[in-house]
Amino acid sequence: MIKSSRTATSLAEEDVFTYNSNGTISFTTTSTISSPSTIVATGVIYLNGDQPYKKEITFDPGTAMENNAVEEGTFDDKINPFMNITGYSKMAIACPTYNYSLEGTVNNYLTYKRDNVLWDSSTYTYNSNNMPLTETYTDVEGNGDE
Repeated sequence: MIKSSRTATSLAEEDVFTYNSNGTISFTTTSTISSPSTIVATGVIYLNGDQPYKKEITFDPGTAMENNAVEEGTFDDKINPFMNITGYSKMAIACPTYNYSLEGTVNNYLTYKRDNVLWDSSTYTYNSNNMPLTETYTDVEGNGDE
């Protein structure tokens, strides 16, 4: 089990991650701004090796406001220049309800869909070492990276 937390003026949340035997990571996000704490989201992150590619989230579980989202990413088969930075792959899954999208940890991000709607995409040119030389980013839905 791993925990991450964040605080701001009107926000205090903690994420608890559990690595499952089937290769997925379950998480529970709890608001700790008041007592007792409240579960604000639960979900599952799917991995292909070390690369997260899908996230299923239930926001406000068990309440009248409960809603679900599925985030999916696709990636190239080239080298991500950040892949050997210690801890970088862990940041890709940190704050699962706060960070939209699925960052590339092993390979480079190509597309991001939320509830099967394409939000954004990237195309690359590569150098002779199969690492990105340039990136062209397209904000398809006008949503930006939140």
